[in-house]
Amino acid sequence: MTTGATAGEALAAFRLPVGSRLGIAVPVGPIGLSVIGHPRGRGFAVGLATGLGAAVADAVHRLGVAGLVGARWAAFARWALRLAWAEVPTPV
Repeated sequence: MTTGATAGEALAAFRLPVGSRLGIAVPVGPIGLSVIGHPRGRGFAVGLATGLGAAVADAVHRLGVAGLVGARWAAFARWALRLAWAEVPTPV
């Protein structure tokens, strides 16, 4: 007689925590709700296109913000280095 769980019981025990963790981790904002609700009744292709469109828009936005922040930091670094070199006395 074995006391271990069957494969089906182990899988069921694994699904519940994973599902609850994903439900907590997924940010549900207006875009997330659109991605969840838009493909209902329209098919897999519409859902895939909606999800990929949201992912591409998010990536473009993040890269644009990162580029702006990087440019501002680069300008600050150039200014700080010019200021630092201006303070260094030149040897005579």
